Amino acid sequence: MGQLVDLLRWKKEVLLKDISGNPLKSVYLRIIGDYDLQESYRLARIASSKKRALLRDTESDDYKDEVNILDEATPEQCLEIIMAAKSTAFENEAVSANERPELLGIDAVAMDPDAPTLEEQETLDKKREDAEQAYQKNLVEYVETKKAELITFLKSMPLKEQQSMAKEELSNIVALGVFLEELNNQKVWRSTYIDKNLKERGYSSVDEFKDAHPVVRNQLIDAYRALEIGPEELKN
Repeated sequence: MGQLVDLLRWKKEVLLKDISGNPLKSVYLRIIGDYDLQESYRLARIASSKKRALLRDTESDDYKDEVNILDEATPEQCLEIIMAAKSTAFENEAVSANERPELLGIDAVAMDPDAPTLEEQETLDKKREDAEQAYQKNLVEYVETKKAELITFLKSMPLKEQQSMAKEELSNIVALGVFLEELNNQKVWRSTYIDKNLKERGYSSVDEFKDAHPVVRNQLIDAYRALEIGPEELKN
């Protein structure tokens, strides 16, 4: 391995503990590189696609076990499933449909922008806060409107059509869960090492990581998420 491979990569030490909180072993995690990241996403998409196909195949065991029960679903149960699947889409649509207001500058409130008074700065803070609250209110109202429209639409459908739609959306929900689980597994096994120089991997494959005890596996997944969000330190 070249000397510059790990230059400017986020990494940290993680102390693994048993189910009682007793120390087990220290391992080392690093943020994976672009190739591993893209490969993780690719394999997660493959896993989710396979699961979705099984859930939509009426002859598969997955369909019979997880989806077929919706043949007896009530309108309320159908609504709950469909709403759960659509809510994220509505939230994304809300962001696209509502432009975030441009952040006001000090020149909007100050007589002399180069030397604003404390009161002028307080006024600017208040205007910015009001603008952000109005924006967030618009997002909420957009989502609530979409939800109300969906409820009205579903009520106009025969129950069998509601059940059919619920089945399709359930397959999307479950497939998304499979995608996220596989993505976490793929990223974390690739990121885990047992030495601080990041030479010796903790797991030889994703399957080996999946077979690890859930207590250990979940600690590593949580640690990697924290590393992605806010690394503790940068080492070279």
